[in-house]
Amino acid sequence: MTPTHSALIIAIPEAEPAAPLIALTHAITAAYPQAQPYQGAHPEVIPHLTIGHDHPRHTLRQAETATTAHLPLHAIATHVHLIQGRTETGTTWHTTHSFALTAIAPSA
Repeated sequence: MTPTHSALIIAIPEAEPAAPLIALTHAITAAYPQAQPYQGAHPEVIPHLTIGHDHPRHTLRQAETATTAHLPLHAIATHVHLIQGRTETGTTWHTTHSFALTAIAPSA
């Protein structure tokens, strides 16, 4: 049986600089080992943007077409949002906290 719902994830490996995003992910998972991204299914951290989740495939494909026309994205990450929910179909996810990112000056 072919699933009718899935997630559309567009990888943005050209995120520059990627290292701070990867380091932040590793720091969070080290502090909270029970909260591994994707339950630890993927060993490599790849900065990405999730465009849609738990929608019919044709809707996700339409979102993919509309979104990829505007890539690459040029933005500066200023906040990280903690989004919580369950993976069961039909459940909702919501932002529970927002954390401001600040630049750390290199030490001399």
